Amino acid sequence: MSDVLEMLRQIADLGGPVILILIAASIYVLALTLYKLWQFRAAGVGRHRSLADAVSAWDAGKRSSAISHLGKSKSYLMPVVEMAFSATPDDRDRLISEAETRFSKLERGLRMLENIAQLAPLLGLFGTVLGMIEAFQALQEAGTQVDPSI
Repeated sequence: MSDVLEMLRQIADLGGPVILILIAASIYVLALTLYKLWQFRAAGVGRHRSLADAVSAWDAGKRSSAISHLGKSKSYLMPVVEMAFSATPDDRDRLISEAETRFSKLERGLRMLENIAQLAPLLGLFGTVLGMIEAFQALQEAGTQVDPSI
């Protein structure tokens, strides 16, 4: 653990405090990305073939085939489609609400990824400006002993 802290101290000395913020943001983004990949896989995102077959069968009037296809689905939308099969026209708002709830669970955390993606280049530019300020201060302190063209 002390080796890691020493390495972080060396990185901070070389890159300044902004680099530590960028490292923390990178670790957070990596963790969130891995979590979202796991969540999407567990929810069956992108696996809608059985749902499409169930809806097609339902529309064709093949109710038992539709229920059979629905039972094979591993999609997070399966309960919504199941509710739709047994719903009345008055249940439309309830179905929309249920679908939106399921979508919002999958969207959690994506706004933070968006914010970090917008903020990281600005932090990098800020770190560059801080480095330039340090360089010019070193030149100023050296006085006439340093040739800036070198």
